[in-house]
Amino acid sequence: MKKHYLFLVVSLSLLTACSSSQPTNDSSVSNFSSSASSSISAEFSSSSQNSESSSVKESTSSEPVEEFSSSTNLTWSSMEEAIEFYEANVIADRGKEMGEAKLNMEFYEGDSWELISQSGDTIVLSMNNVPIGGKDRIKFVKGKTTTEMTFFSADSSYPDRPTSRKIVQNSDFVTIDSERLNPSNHSLPPSESTEPSLSDYSSEEIEYARVWLEVIGTTDIDELMVSYRSKGDPVNRFEKEKNTTYTEDVIILETPSAIVTYSGNGDGTINLYDLPLSWYDGILPKGKTMKEYTVEIINNPILVDIGVGEDEDVIKLITKETIQK
Repeated sequence: MKKHYLFLVVSLSLLTACSSSQPTNDSSVSNFSSSASSSISAEFSSSSQNSESSSVKESTSSEPVEEFSSSTNLTWSSMEEAIEFYEANVIADRGKEMGEAKLNMEFYEGDSWELISQSGDTIVLSMNNVPIGGKDRIKFVKGKTTTEMTFFSADSSYPDRPTSRKIVQNSDFVTIDSERLNPSNHSLPPSESTEPSLSDYSSEEIEYARVWLEVIGTTDIDELMVSYRSKGDPVNRFEKEKNTTYTEDVIILETPSAIVTYSGNGDGTINLYDLPLSWYDGILPKGKTMKEYTVEIINNPILVDIGVGEDEDVIKLITKETIQK
């Protein structure tokens, strides 16, 4: 294109030179010169505009695409998204094996979830509370990096009396903070507060806390899971055909780092079964099969006397109990 313009400029110069040697009344050359000059100016002007337009287009196309606003990202897409978040948190907090075991137990009815309300970053769901009946409710509030989950037990007033609350990281579903919000005495109106005492709790809740204190000896836990196994249930639920069964009903107290499996004798003592926290590869003693290992444990419980413990420690553990049947 530049060569073409140069050729026209040279040609115009020659014509101008020729016209200067001709009589001044040769209007045809003068008119041609004027026309050619106008044409070249127009082409240069058009070319300049096209070049600027092209530059603008290139500049525009090189800008990054605008991301979705944070408000869009914080909106719950569906009830299923919140359910998946809840289940992922269970596995993240307890470990894969214990978490999946909880979600596969009879007291977790995954098909009982119902949508209560949904608006922007907040969604409220309910699910069956199998041990006591009725519906538990959970309010999910999604933030940029964490999600707040507030729990309302089936026997607690909703939305006035939340049972507990936890803060969960969105990146890996791990709980980074949790708190119990109300004592177990649900007959009190939400506006009243009281210092809890052992009389506020059932004999079973007190027993679980005292057994844990006697066997494990710590109150520094986030949650104490309480579940049950019936006589005839397999000891190792992951290898039902290769192990023995319980010879009596037992109670299981567990956290992600410890487990207590026992039966009560009604006289201040328990039968403690030395079962492992998880059934990972390599748990078997050398030379023993899974059935031999489990039979030996079930046939040799340890008799343990349970102390009463300090009321403050017992109450602290009770407030962390999650009882499931």
